[in-house]
Amino acid sequence: MAYRIQFRRDTSSNWTSNNPILLQGEFGYELNTGYAKIGDGQTPWISLEYFGGTGPTGSTGVTGSTGFGVPTGGSSGQFLIKSSDTDYDTAWTASLVSDVPPGSSGATGSTGEMALDTDWLYVCVGTDTWKRTLLTGW
Repeated sequence: MAYRIQFRRDTSSNWTSNNPILLQGEFGYELNTGYAKIGDGQTPWISLEYFGGTGPTGSTGVTGSTGFGVPTGGSSGQFLIKSSDTDYDTAWTASLVSDVPPGSSGATGSTGEMALDTDWLYVCVGTDTWKRTLLTGW
């Protein structure tokens, strides 16, 4: 015997205006956007995150400061870096190494940061603790 499974589905505007609470594990699909959410039995529709890391833009969307997923944009060869300790605060950058070296070995920095000038490679080895190594040719 064949079974058919159907998910709850509606337009994004109807989901938003009705703002239902989906049952735990219940799947809700937006017909006009192709986006989906999965319920937890407690959270209203507008507060659920989109399934699969996609969703609208804006402050809580995929490219927003409190959104989720990888921000749109970027190009071949770029890196995605975290801009702060806030979740999902990320940005695309062309280089993992800054071209602005620290002013001293105690300059502000976070572990793992790197900077480069014409003579030195600087590495932050601990909070506000920098070391450097001389660049030489061969």
